[in-house]
Amino acid sequence: MVFDIDDIPDGGLDFEVAVEKDRFNINQRACYLARNVEIQGGLTRRKREIFFKGRVKTRLLLECSRCLSALEFGIDANVYSRYVPKPKNEEFFGDHELNGQETETEYYLDNRIDLKNSVHDAILLDVPMFLLCREDCKGFCG
Repeated sequence: MVFDIDDIPDGGLDFEVAVEKDRFNINQRACYLARNVEIQGGLTRRKREIFFKGRVKTRLLLECSRCLSALEFGIDANVYSRYVPKPKNEEFFGDHELNGQETETEYYLDNRIDLKNSVHDAILLDVPMFLLCREDCKGFCG
């Protein structure tokens, strides 16, 4: 999932790839990847800025929020990211308030972008805060 920005043509680059689940380090006891991650998307370039728009599909093994039973949950998430060269001024990365555009901005070095962080975040952000194994789950006391 690493692309050299010089390989992105003026018209953009569309791709479809399956990535091994182990590459994403989503492997906690209550949340881990059940299968590899499918990524469809496109990269466009405007000078040194790269834009990634795509879709991520996979399945996670999670726990029911009430009874803690294992359940499988499908992820089908949109992902949008902007990649810019890493600034030379290291103070830029100190404490400061993020604006809306910075929350979707990734930085790259050596003309190479890696989509791993954007895809990782899209997977985890698609998980609901409250998830039930079945609609009438009563939990431990039921």
